[in-house]
Amino acid sequence: MLAATPLLLGALPLTRYDAWPVLLTSLGLLAALAARDAATGVALGAAASAKLYPLVVLPGLAARTWRDRGNRGALVLLLALGITVLVILAPFL
Repeated sequence: MLAATPLLLGALPLTRYDAWPVLLTSLGLLAALAARDAATGVALGAAASAKLYPLVVLPGLAARTWRDRGNRGALVLLLALGITVLVILAPFL
């Protein structure tokens, strides 16, 4: 029965818009745990371009990065996020 679940759901997983932002937010959190500041910013920037709720974790991650790696780490995180959002949304501005 469990193997038939995707068939029973039909087109629902294809039309749900939250899957990509959740995946990208999860990748951003994983990158933050691995101390990859630029990757964290890119993943959260891509997620925030799709939905705004990934930005909820940004203050906590930025504060943690600033505490652990100083101003440079937090700046890399925020610049990577900002550049990613600009690159994705530039065609629509």
